[in-house]
Amino acid sequence: MNGNGKRGMEIERESVWKWRSLRGEKRQHKNIFAMVFLLIFFGGYTFFFTSKFWMPTAGEAERYTKLHQDITWNDRAIRLVRWEYSQEQHLMEVELDISNQKFDGENTYRFTALETNAGPLKVKPILEEMDWVILQIEGIPEKFAEISLRMEMEDDEAAGVVKMYTNVNEVARVNAIEKKDRNGYLAQRYEQEILGYESEILEWNGKIVEAEDKISTIEQEIQEMKAKEEYQTDAQIEDTENMISEAQNEILATEEAIAEYEVDIKERQQRIQNVQLQLNELKQE
Repeated sequence: MNGNGKRGMEIERESVWKWRSLRGEKRQHKNIFAMVFLLIFFGGYTFFFTSKFWMPTAGEAERYTKLHQDITWNDRAIRLVRWEYSQEQHLMEVELDISNQKFDGENTYRFTALETNAGPLKVKPILEEMDWVILQIEGIPEKFAEISLRMEMEDDEAAGVVKMYTNVNEVARVNAIEKKDRNGYLAQRYEQEILGYESEILEWNGKIVEAEDKISTIEQEIQEMKAKEEYQTDAQIEDTENMISEAQNEILATEEAIAEYEVDIKERQQRIQNVQLQLNELKQE
């Protein structure tokens, strides 16, 4: 075989080798692509069907009972005062005010709790009085979604059930929940009342500042309208005077609102003094 023939065979073998190598690389790329696809598919499948066990959905964590608002049930006004959660202790503490407006002497209640995914939870009464109840809910799941606290009459099933809710997004989180005696809880209650009154005073003072700024702005506008009357016709002056009258009425209404805020502030200041006296007496016992 001459040199040209050998060279031709070598080129042919080299072409075959390159073709096989390229074919192998394509097959390898296809295998990698298939593996990535399967990982994504099964990963997404697993995430979708197991997420409810470790991550609450929006639909499972939307109900929430606001604090300090009366709930009417069975001729009673129930107010949720406090709902705290310690993640480390897997524990919640709930404080309720109960006003029996039926005056029937029936002041014994049964409490149960339920978590959206985990089911029933243990409820432990810490303090039970006719108008004041403190409960602890134990065994809160690490990834809870929504907790329902249910309240029933102890001896009257016909009264039905009142339900209160908190959820993972809204509950007040604390580092730890410490069990206290009655005086300890009462002191905590007084301190929270004082903070609440101080918050209201701060809000009303802010509204007074806004109202005073509003009055200053209106007074300035009145002066500007009066200055323009010099160059107005009688008809225009009449329109301007009507606008000034409306502006002055707005000033009077705003001044009345300020006076009401000041009355409310004085009332809250008196309440703070009274609660502070009770707190001081309690600490001396």
